[in-house]
Amino acid sequence: MESVAIPFQQLEGKYEILEKMSEGGMGAVYKVRHRLLDEIRVIKVMRPHLAEDEVLRKRFVREAKTAIRLRHVNLAQVYDFTMDESGYFFLAMEFIDGIDLHGLAKLAKVVPMGVVLELAYQSLDVIGYLHRKKIVHRDISPDNLLISRDDEGDLLVKLIDLGIAKVAEGDENLTATGTFLGKVKYSSPEQFRSQTGHEVDPRSDIYSFGVVLYELLTGIYPIKGNNISSLISGHLMHPPIPFETSDPEGRIPEALRGLVIRALEKEPDDRFRTAGEFRKEISELRASFPMERSFLVQLFEEQRLPTARIRVDRPGSTQGRLDRNFGVETTPAQGGMPLPDLSPGPRAKPTGTEALPEAGRSGGLRLGGDRQIRALLLGAEKLIEAQHFDEARLQLEAAENLSPGRPEVVALVEILNRADTAMQRRREQAAVEIEELIRAEDFDGAREAIRRHSVELGDYPLFSDLSEAVNQGEEVAAERAERAAKILEAARLLIDDEQWEDAVPMIREALVLTPGDGDAAVMLDEAERGLASYLEDRRHQAEIERTAAAIEVSLQAEDIEGVCRSLKLAQKLYGEHPRFVEFAKKLTDLEVLVLSRRVDALKAEAAALVDGGDFIAAGLKLEIALELMPEDADLKVALVEATEGQRIKEEESRRRQVIDTTSLGLERLVTACRFSSAVALLDGAVESVGAFDEEPSLRAMVTDAAQVYERRERNIDEAVAEVGKSIEAGYLEKAEAALGEAQTVVKDHPEALDAVADAAEALRIAEADYRRSKDIGAAASSIEKRLKDGQLDHAGRELRLARRLYGNEPVFDDLAAQVADHQREQERERRRAEIHQALNAKAPFSDVVALIEAAVVFDSGDQAFQDLLKETRQAEHEEAEARRRPAVLEVLEEADRFIAEGRVDQALRVLDAAVEELGPFSEALALKRRLGKAG
Repeated sequence: MESVAIPFQQLEGKYEILEKMSEGGMGAVYKVRHRLLDEIRVIKVMRPHLAEDEVLRKRFVREAKTAIRLRHVNLAQVYDFTMDESGYFFLAMEFIDGIDLHGLAKLAKVVPMGVVLELAYQSLDVIGYLHRKKIVHRDISPDNLLISRDDEGDLLVKLIDLGIAKVAEGDENLTATGTFLGKVKYSSPEQFRSQTGHEVDPRSDIYSFGVVLYELLTGIYPIKGNNISSLISGHLMHPPIPFETSDPEGRIPEALRGLVIRALEKEPDDRFRTAGEFRKEISELRASFPMERSFLVQLFEEQRLPTARIRVDRPGSTQGRLDRNFGVETTPAQGGMPLPDLSPGPRAKPTGTEALPEAGRSGGLRLGGDRQIRALLLGAEKLIEAQHFDEARLQLEAAENLSPGRPEVVALVEILNRADTAMQRRREQAAVEIEELIRAEDFDGAREAIRRHSVELGDYPLFSDLSEAVNQGEEVAAERAERAAKILEAARLLIDDEQWEDAVPMIREALVLTPGDGDAAVMLDEAERGLASYLEDRRHQAEIERTAAAIEVSLQAEDIEGVCRSLKLAQKLYGEHPRFVEFAKKLTDLEVLVLSRRVDALKAEAAALVDGGDFIAAGLKLEIALELMPEDADLKVALVEATEGQRIKEEESRRRQVIDTTSLGLERLVTACRFSSAVALLDGAVESVGAFDEEPSLRAMVTDAAQVYERRERNIDEAVAEVGKSIEAGYLEKAEAALGEAQTVVKDHPEALDAVADAAEALRIAEADYRRSKDIGAAASSIEKRLKDGQLDHAGRELRLARRLYGNEPVFDDLAAQVADHQREQERERRRAEIHQALNAKAPFSDVVALIEAAVVFDSGDQAFQDLLKETRQAEHEEAEARRRPAVLEVLEEADRFIAEGRVDQALRVLDAAVEELGPFSEALALKRRLGKAG
């Protein structure tokens, strides 16, 4: 990747480059000093290929104008923006002296809850501010959220990258290897669906911040996946990893878990409606988790991690082009290098050597002639081989002054630039390696790396800075070790005094300062085991107290079963503890008291049941009481009295039952007119239980009912006999009148119902026969009239209806035969007409033959149809022969020609083909036989 070297013709002469902080495909980021204000800022330089798209260019300008107008304490301020005719974009921003959330996670394995909530509160505040300005950030991620401290030393969150740089990337992120993963990890589901018309609104930023917050709380990324496709699938379809998995110790409050899960809902409507609503929920939790300033002190002061980046040690091409376009007086950087001469005056037009420093351009060597130029070029080549790039650059500048634009000079400048860039890259890689060793506190390894790379790559100012960083790191490590020793000494005193709860966090604090201290790890194990034992004893005692309190409550409630259950479990878990022995005695006293109360209650219930005459229930109550107290004499006497009372009650009940059963039986027998059985039943009851008050009235009832029955029976018999006589004589009306009289009488004499019903049925049958005979005659007359009028269809329908109504009467069979004869004759005439019509119309023989064959099938006995069928088939055959004859003659002629030529096989093939196409014909058969004999 080529370094960014840019002419800023549109910028004022403001900035001095201090160091290059990063460089990528979009451009580079520089840490600069404002020369007039002596203030540190950041400049983003965007590569010119972004300007090729006019729409993208306008959109970039619009975004920049929006960003410059934004003002919020948690938002990185944008100060300046411009672009020149070469297509370079320039963005001047606030410099944040802090670390992003990725760096925070690396430095602090567990971030205190108060710090997390304060960070979330400020982040949501600035996100909400952007949303109120109708801006969706679209790239909320750990590397865009920085933390630093304000003037009071309190936590200060800064949100960077409002999309100005990202706008230019567009869909390139979807394909460029290694450039989209960061964005994928923190994008919302709707961002992946935006290509299909799904709108991305402020709730997208809420989802992205939910991912950031989950990762900051647990140290685990919430979506499962190890490549772009699986991450996208996770965002779109799969729920986040449960907190039970990522936070098994339950460090994160349940309320905060719920807020994060709500922010991570797949559908925007299920999330918080606004960032302000999310922030309000976070604010309510902050009161329970105060901010820990000691954490910030340790993070920003005690760690003292070197943060040196890629330094620009001399005015390079970018600085030179900036300076050539700056025309104001400057103030020197504190402790920095002297600034180049910026005095006003005419400037040469930039050429291919713009990458060279300004020094020597106006007063360089002037040897004159090609000999001097070749000497300069040869010297420059040797200097490049010896990696003395600055001296080589001076030689080439002198050659350029002698012969501007000379191809050999330009080519060697290109070689020098490439070699210088390669050396710079190697030095930067070496610096990264040394920085990693320093971060790992491998100071000996870092010194050795500095020595090795200095020999290999030459003096490099950053190596001196890194060497100083090694010294500082060792000092910090020594200070931490000394502090850790003091902490461990205090912790040992606490351990000796068995103050485990205070000792454990102190030892852990010491291990944070000196992670590899084996003695501290052993001491922590000792303290944690002591703490675990102490907590176990305390837990054990607390469980005993809770169990005792529960048993006491059960005793107060007289829950004997519950007390027994709890005591058994307690004795099993805790043995013969004095508290539970005491409870066992109390349980015995309670059982005696409850038993006495129970027996008294059963006695009272039994007495009440005896007074109410329920001797059985009373006996059961007394038996239960005797089971509880078997030696109680009063209970035994009461049980005997209840038994005797029940016996007397049962005897009276049996006598009453006999009388009631007899009364009911008499009513049923009288109703059934079984008077003799009724008298026998009454006599049996008197014999069983003796005389009783109801006997005389019951006997009179039986006698009266027998007399009434006899009178009714005579009247009914006379009426039924009259019905039969009238039916036989054919007097149906008279029979109906007699039946009515019998039905009137039988209402009070059910025993004669069958006889009256038989008479009624006989009358109904006689009337039905009469009506049916009349209806059959009318139907037959109507069908005969239809036949006379030639209405065969109507006659057939009426005949079918009559048969369904009246069955297969002989008269209907005769009529059916007449209808069939008429229909057959009618169909025969229709078919004759159809055949004649086809013949007259000269229809195809196949159609005519089909009609005649159908007529023969219909009436095989009609000789006229059969004769006509023969004639038609003969005519069809003759016509077919006539049509085929020309084709046959043509085939025979062709076969004769082949025979005459001696091509007998060809003639046979022609004949076979003709037979297959036209059917067999005699000439072909005869000719084939003749040819066969000839062969």
